[in-house]
Amino acid sequence: MIHKLHKAGEKSQDNAHLTGDVEMDCTFLPISFKGTRPKNMIRKSKRRGKHKRAIHKNKTENEEPKICIYTAIDHKDNILFKVSNIGGERISTYKKYDKYIDRKARIIGDRCSSLMRYIRDTNRSSDIVPADKKDQLIFTTEEGKENRKVFCDGLFVAIGLIPENSAFADLAALDERGYLSSDETCLTKTPGIFVAGDCRAKAVRQITTAASDGTVAALAACRYLNGNL
Repeated sequence: MIHKLHKAGEKSQDNAHLTGDVEMDCTFLPISFKGTRPKNMIRKSKRRGKHKRAIHKNKTENEEPKICIYTAIDHKDNILFKVSNIGGERISTYKKYDKYIDRKARIIGDRCSSLMRYIRDTNRSSDIVPADKKDQLIFTTEEGKENRKVFCDGLFVAIGLIPENSAFADLAALDERGYLSSDETCLTKTPGIFVAGDCRAKAVRQITTAASDGTVAALAACRYLNGNL
């Protein structure tokens, strides 16, 4: 009955086609051979004086066999789920289901040797998470009409980048983006009106440049007052 369900699931996904950013991985689940006929059971072979499982030879004697589940999901949440094989992760597993992945898709996954070889052999673009990075931040950004999932170690949030200077347009000229225009002394088009900080049109907006603007504007204002009072 279980085999019939697996076959039905495989058949239902024969027309699957994943595009864009595709997250790909293999999951391993324990499998029981209870009730399996002896002729179909896993066999042990003797090699160099040690008993090893014929299809699980790199594992310990007492370890239970596991079944490999291949999974992939794209940026539109289309899912590919395949019951692959018994045993470890291998490049043949990824190549076996390569036909379901669009040639222009970008592969996202961890740095396992099988996946890396698959990406190299199929000449695909990728975004690989280093194996020593256990805690990854995955977020979605809007680029045009598509959403992208990005692996990163941290996120810096920039706020206050939309200027609201229209109320001062009569006193100080605004550039095409709405920032207040001034000369190097922070003087605007109106004598005695100076601007400083992120509201001012400039190439770099950081705390250090804002503090610098404040110093320049304050000294310029003092000079203006001394010369006009």
